[in-house]
Amino acid sequence: MKRKNKLFILLSSFIAIIMIVLIFFPKGYKKYSYPTEFKEINLDKGLEYRTIMLAGNSSEWDEYIREIGNIIYHLQNEEYLFFYSGHNGEYTQNNVFIGMAYSKDGINWEKYGKMLDLSGEDPYVIYFNNNFYMFFEDKEEVPFRRISLATSKDGRNWEVAKRGVINPSKFIFSWQHQDVSSPVVIQVNNGWVMIYEGRGFFNQGKFGYAYSEDLINWNKKRCPIFSGESYWDYHVVPDDIIKHDNSYIMTYHGYNKKIGEWQSGLAVSNNLKYWKTLTKDPISESDTLMIFKEDTLLRILEEHDKEIKQYNIN
Repeated sequence: MKRKNKLFILLSSFIAIIMIVLIFFPKGYKKYSYPTEFKEINLDKGLEYRTIMLAGNSSEWDEYIREIGNIIYHLQNEEYLFFYSGHNGEYTQNNVFIGMAYSKDGINWEKYGKMLDLSGEDPYVIYFNNNFYMFFEDKEEVPFRRISLATSKDGRNWEVAKRGVINPSKFIFSWQHQDVSSPVVIQVNNGWVMIYEGRGFFNQGKFGYAYSEDLINWNKKRCPIFSGESYWDYHVVPDDIIKHDNSYIMTYHGYNKKIGEWQSGLAVSNNLKYWKTLTKDPISESDTLMIFKEDTLLRILEEHDKEIKQYNIN
């Protein structure tokens, strides 16, 4: 009996070690080849910028800018659409809403207004098969829990299609039991990948991975795919993504425990499942960056409470 007990203890210990490695070290030892030109980007070292949008006044819904989402180019209307979120007064989680601004040249922007009456932030919009799909952090209920989906034909009039396309895990000790949020979506072959933030009892920010063939029904990968690698990204949250040559570049923000502030940086992947920090140091003191690539021009948008700055990087 004692021998069996020892074997059981050894086997249990081995399984526990494997589980810890899978949960906390999902990257493995994969080697990366990645574009080196992104390593030189640092928005805090005197780069020129222009303010492209200001927050609203004290009577408007976007008195303070919260989380910015992404920019898409609508070919049929020959215009750029820029999605963001904002709130009026003190932030109380469910008083934040999603808005949109539009532009003909990607430089001069005009606000259109709120997209939904439902409280939400972190919008990410995809245009596919003549339909707009908006994934967002559903804030209607506090504490917030899930990622929901709204759809539109014109990018201006939206209807909530499904609340909870991504939901937290039901397992109380899961890394994503508390909530899921901050979706980023990109097309791959015949399907779609979503990178999102998951939080749980022992975790306050890791990247999750989900796959879909129809943008409505999603299958989540069980383990987190990125949990930060540097001194400034203790908790990590995805913000925006582009494909550059054979690599994927992600803007994300992380929590710097040394100074007690959120900062932003870049991560890189060759397959969307394994990520590596692109630069040792953060590239911005802002807590949200948007990245948009058009031909040879790279634009990075930086979110602040009262304005959004745009950096053009050649």
